[in-house]
Amino acid sequence: MILILLIWGFIFLLTGGLGFVAAKLLYTSFGIKEKPTSMVLVLLGFVFILTLAQFYSFYLPLNLSFIVFLSLGSLLVWIKKFKAISRILFAPFKQLWALSLPIKLIFVLGFFLALSMSASPGELIDEGGYYLPFIRWLENYPLMPGLANIEDRLGFNSTFHLLSAIFGFTFIFEGGLYDLTGFLCVLLLLQFSVGYERLLTGNFDYLAADLIKVVFLIFPFRAKLTVADADYAHLFLGLFLLTLWIEKTVEQSFRKLDGKALLIIVLSIWLITIKFLAIFYFLFPVLLLFLAGRQKNWKPIVGAILLGGIFIVPWVVRNYILSGYWIYPLTFLSFPAPDWQVPWEIARGQYTYVSEHATFGISRNYRQFVIREIHINEWWPYWLAEVKVQARYWIFLLGVPLTIPMWIYLILKRKKWDWDTQFGYFSLGIISTLFLLFWFFRYPDIRFGWAWIIGFVAVPWSIWMGKILTFKRSKIGRLVIIFLTMVLFRHLVHPSQGWKQYLTPASVNKAENFQTIRLDEVPVKVVADYYCWGLFPPCLPVNYNPLLQLRGDRLEEGFHIKKE
Repeated sequence: MILILLIWGFIFLLTGGLGFVAAKLLYTSFGIKEKPTSMVLVLLGFVFILTLAQFYSFYLPLNLSFIVFLSLGSLLVWIKKFKAISRILFAPFKQLWALSLPIKLIFVLGFFLALSMSASPGELIDEGGYYLPFIRWLENYPLMPGLANIEDRLGFNSTFHLLSAIFGFTFIFEGGLYDLTGFLCVLLLLQFSVGYERLLTGNFDYLAADLIKVVFLIFPFRAKLTVADADYAHLFLGLFLLTLWIEKTVEQSFRKLDGKALLIIVLSIWLITIKFLAIFYFLFPVLLLFLAGRQKNWKPIVGAILLGGIFIVPWVVRNYILSGYWIYPLTFLSFPAPDWQVPWEIARGQYTYVSEHATFGISRNYRQFVIREIHINEWWPYWLAEVKVQARYWIFLLGVPLTIPMWIYLILKRKKWDWDTQFGYFSLGIISTLFLLFWFFRYPDIRFGWAWIIGFVAVPWSIWMGKILTFKRSKIGRLVIIFLTMVLFRHLVHPSQGWKQYLTPASVNKAENFQTIRLDEVPVKVVADYYCWGLFPPCLPVNYNPLLQLRGDRLEEGFHIKKE
């Protein structure tokens, strides 16, 4: 655990220094006058690092050299701007110290939950199938054409796995440490603590946003804290984005381009590259920029287009290099078709498999997909039987239907449109509805729609609660905090080896049952099952495509499937 703490501290300082540079550049470009916050620095630091990494990895692996390069750059910034960065970066810790004792206790409990899970063995099998294998390729080789021909999910190209490769620290800890989800959990917890304090004192001004922050700890998706899972970042960075939108609604500040607006823009761009399903989040910055255009404020529009281009274009190119599709596995985005393109039936099979898994819970291995569209009459009974024992699904099954008439009432009772007070809520309701319809009929796995479900339910309920709970608010807030504390204790006593690993965290798994063969004269490992886990590449699953070939004499030239 101590090693994990040291690495989290290093990441915090590194991103803070580089984020300071990014914040200066973006605040000037967008015409923002206020000072950035600690969260702005860290998140912009990640985006800055990923922007460099996407270009860097075209030619070189993301290994010790890249970390040294980043560290030197951040160190120079720290030396030059030590006081300015320190004042911003460490402000949340001073703020936390000033909060009441119950909130400090909640932070400590949440912190140890993240730490103990990060030190624990991975709990998700997907880690062995494509999380770690993809990270291993990034750590050891530059980007290779056709890498997705080895295992089709390697073509997903999540920037969260790119970030995991950068901060894997295999040169310190054998096998690597992939605990960015834990770091992200602590970062969000630090940011959300002020909301918990508001609830404790009966301040319900930001009730919808603060209730969302409570749900963040009631349902922490603890298993995802043990692995380098992109779903965690998609879940909770999306949740954070929704709280920013709600806070701007309460503050009636949509005409003002401030740090929260910039975070909404940056997070929406980043989330698309973490999981493309996050494309719906992009509607929020579109609305912000639309309002800026109405005020003839063109600087943020130009800045957002440039930022999106610099970040998303290399990600799209990386998709093409990995799989032969501009956005994998959307098979209609495949022109021109390169020689390394993943066969259509495999890419299309992966596309339909995601929907099949989300509806039926069926897991299929590489090249075992069934290409078919599933009607709701087929999957609904199976899905309902599977999810009815999970509390998270009941929030959807009961909360969403009960919330729909509340949304309708809130909209219809308004005789006159009020941009300042209703724009944020109505836009959130409309975008959430569009997403939930798409999600439910296409990918109804709760982890894909969790943030939207909570945002959709929280807003109208908080408006009603704010009117009803006008008495003894502080007592109600105390009950919420007591409940949250009990829930965190429940998560902490969950059986886990993380409690015992105070000095040395659990190593990532490595496949032990494999044989070495020659693929076009290049030695490669072939595991006895479908999971390479943390084996160093080249490693293939047992059912790899028998027509798999190297594109040239060297491994770095990539892979393609031989035409029959």
